[in-house]
Amino acid sequence: MGRRLILTMLAAIAVGLVVSAVVSASPLFSSSFDVTYGPDKAGVSGAPELHMTWTDPGELGGRPKQIKTIRIGFARGARIDTKALTECKASDADVRALGRNACPKSSRVGSARSTVIGNTVPPSNTNVTFFNAPRQIIVLVELNGKKLANYRDDIKGSVVTVRLALPGGLSLLRLDAFIKPHTRGHGRHRRVYFKNPKSCPDSGSWTSAVVFTYADGTSDQHSDAAPCRS
Repeated sequence: MGRRLILTMLAAIAVGLVVSAVVSASPLFSSSFDVTYGPDKAGVSGAPELHMTWTDPGELGGRPKQIKTIRIGFARGARIDTKALTECKASDADVRALGRNACPKSSRVGSARSTVIGNTVPPSNTNVTFFNAPRQIIVLVELNGKKLANYRDDIKGSVVTVRLALPGGLSLLRLDAFIKPHTRGHGRHRRVYFKNPKSCPDSGSWTSAVVFTYADGTSDQHSDAAPCRS
């Protein structure tokens, strides 16, 4: 993608901030949610992967309605400990100004890829970097190396609430998120960033759930069962 096209797309997004309206949905709108735990063994440091999609063939250009929050509830017994690696203390203003340089590399907890679409923006792929913060995840979204957005996800126990702040009324078509395994210390002082549940139920799977809330006030939810072993 050429530099001129990238600048044109970013300018179109900026214009969209002024002229965009809440996107409604047709009866053909649908969403999906899938999560895997790697490794799938109980009680160990985990590296979950999440895959989400939104589509609406009944709307112009197939653009789905805009999503505002994603509330992810990992399997019962899973835990997230933000003390398990370096915490980025940068403010939102710091991240806006400095991008990736606002947080130490040792605080990078994972990454994501997403596809966005807007009234004046064709489907475009973004790169997302996750930085660890106290009971939060700092999210930096970039389009071909240029900052598109930054916001924060909240963490409570095994629940992560994603509060999207995409510019210009952009809609998500796809989001694939990856969390790396992180540990700190040894023995009884060992801390684990994402710890899988202590046991695998008789069903042989861990069930996770998600609630998508949209700009038009509607919501939908999904659950997904991922294989596990004791």
